[in-house]
Amino acid sequence: MLSEDGQILVKRSLETWKDTEGAFDIAIYPVMDAWGFTGEDRHVPSPETLSELLPLCDAGKLDFNESSGELKLPEEGMMIDLGGVVKGYASADVIRILKDRGIGSACLNLGGNVQVLGNKQNGKPWLIAIRDPEKEDQYLIETLRAVMMTPLHTADEIRFRQDVIKDCILHEDMIRDMYNISSELIRKWNELGRGGREKMKQSNQAMRLTADIRVLHLFADALGSIKKLLATQEEELKSEGLTAFRDELFKSFSDEKEEFLKSVLADISFYTDGTDDEDEGRNRVVRPRIVMECGLEDGLKFSSLKLEEVSSR
Repeated sequence: MLSEDGQILVKRSLETWKDTEGAFDIAIYPVMDAWGFTGEDRHVPSPETLSELLPLCDAGKLDFNESSGELKLPEEGMMIDLGGVVKGYASADVIRILKDRGIGSACLNLGGNVQVLGNKQNGKPWLIAIRDPEKEDQYLIETLRAVMMTPLHTADEIRFRQDVIKDCILHEDMIRDMYNISSELIRKWNELGRGGREKMKQSNQAMRLTADIRVLHLFADALGSIKKLLATQEEELKSEGLTAFRDELFKSFSDEKEEFLKSVLADISFYTDGTDDEDEGRNRVVRPRIVMECGLEDGLKFSSLKLEEVSSR
């Protein structure tokens, strides 16, 4: 005999099972347990184990009497998992309790299940952002495809990915900021001709060099920004994946190396792009000229190579 809440959850779950033609199935528990998702021992079940358990994962076999509230599992080994509906049901119940207590503004987030009550405290409505389907984020799509299409073969691989996901959930703001930095880098890189190398080859060397230096500037700035974000959570990250990424970035792009790289890029940018300068109230553009000194004694020999400023007014 199920409790009142249990009856409501099972009834809604079975209705959803019918509406989705079996895609949503609360009888999935035996397979979830075989993968270790119901406990701490994550592992990949053998094909033979899955073949034995899959016939049990069929909500159509459940015998639920709505009048009495009795649920029968006709086959040995059948179990149900209400995790797919219980958070939504619980958040709706919390909203009802808040209303009964006279609370008119709230935002609940139960593990990703978000529900709001009334308006925000400042009186403004809650904002919901929906991505324009006509403007798909190819960077995100390609990244997700690469991640999801990578097969996991061992329990350690599954645990590694799950720990990274947990870290991402716990530090959602940091992950979003890192994503925004990366996507903005890709956008600006595309503007500079990323992927258009054939067209770039047709331009002169100065144009190609200038574009390459600007790309280096973009990457240096982006890596610096990501490093600052990771530094704010240095003691909070727990997963092996994110901590290894953080440590490698701090090592490969240390403060000293970052400062040196940006100094070099600043010098290179001056020599390739020129700089605007004030000279007695008039603007001039300073550009470099390479001066090479050589002699013809005992063959052609180069004695020095230096840069001189050339001004155009």
